[in-house]
Amino acid sequence: KRLTKKPYSHEQYIRTRESRLAAQKRYYQKNREKRLAQQKEYDDAHRDEISTRHKENKYTSRKTKKEVECAAE
Repeated sequence: KRLTKKPYSHEQYIRTRESRLAAQKRYYQKNREKRLAQQKEYDDAHRDEISTRHKENKYTSRKTKKEVECAAE
C-alpha cells in the first residue's frame, strides 16, 4: 500500500523552522561558556606562538604590499 502524504502547509513550515532555530539558539547559549573557556585555555597555553604568528603575518603582509608597489613601478 502507498502511504499518502499530508499536505505540508506554509504555517507548519514556519512553525518547524522557528522551533528548530529556537533549539539551535538554546544549544548555542548552553555551550557558549564552555567554548569560551576552552578558547581562553588554548590562548593562554599558546600565547607566545600566537603572538609570533601574528607578528609574522603582519610583517609579511606589509612586505608583500611594498613588493607589489615596487614591481608596479
